[in-house]
Amino acid sequence: MRSWAKSFFPYRAFKTIIDNGGEVLSFFSNSIDNYLKVNYRNHRKIVVIDGKIGYVGGINIGDEYLGLHKRIKPWRDTHLKITGSSVYCLQLRFMTDWLYASKKEVDFGRLDMYFKPIKKEECGNVAIQMVSSGPDTNAEEIKRGMIKMINSAKYSILIQTPYFVPDDSFLEAIQNAAMSGVNVIIQIPEVPDKRVVYKVTTSYIEDVMDFGVKVYLYPGFLHSKMIVIDDTCCSIGSTNMDMRSFSLDFEINAFMYGREITDKCSRIFYNDLNICKEVTEEDYKKGAQCQKCWKAFAGYYHHFSNKYFF
Repeated sequence: MRSWAKSFFPYRAFKTIIDNGGEVLSFFSNSIDNYLKVNYRNHRKIVVIDGKIGYVGGINIGDEYLGLHKRIKPWRDTHLKITGSSVYCLQLRFMTDWLYASKKEVDFGRLDMYFKPIKKEECGNVAIQMVSSGPDTNAEEIKRGMIKMINSAKYSILIQTPYFVPDDSFLEAIQNAAMSGVNVIIQIPEVPDKRVVYKVTTSYIEDVMDFGVKVYLYPGFLHSKMIVIDDTCCSIGSTNMDMRSFSLDFEINAFMYGREITDKCSRIFYNDLNICKEVTEEDYKKGAQCQKCWKAFAGYYHHFSNKYFF
């Protein structure tokens, strides 16, 4: 293994993999230029098996994701298993990242090892788009896709996110939807993993509740990143509904279409809602002045990061 990641992850964590023929790389190589990009990270979670099965969503590899953390529990997450031709798009994203990290050229003679023919019976009937974004482009593709979904909503918008620190465009889209009569419900965790980020998250509650949005606290740490629009479309991936994920991190989400998949996601959402506690006006008005300070901190941090890095 190489790069500054060695400073944070002990080599022995990967030694068994490497000794058995596996390869391990960090996303950014060990260089002065990349030290200046320390504020940026590859936040994508991708697993592809034989080019036929893919996994994407919120789950990293760690004890806390198994509910073994002493303080942050219960841990609630959402991950997606996909089969069919959509796996190719997920694998292509991984390979692109791997080639960037390894600085190797594409060996086109070996592509058949990764992109296996998929039989018709192995495919489903759900339309999926794999959408990735990152600070290497100014397009903010995932955020724009979510805003497009929100603007198309006619009945309901269901959101699960561990961090809710939206920029103005995302926030206004949610406010406009709620003012138009759309039922907007947001779930965030009651148990924080990062206390500073949690303070910033709660500082945005007033900005949506004043427009009729309902906010609920999950009794534990909610790490799920999911948005469901009516019975038409939904998205599950690595992207939090915050400014960092939208523009500072390398992310990937599956945008899915059709009633079958949206019904499944809606059931997941409402099953969680049954054990959640609704935030009241009295709750969010406690410490209102402090909340304004946290919100200002988030804005300055985002501006500084975009201006002076990458």
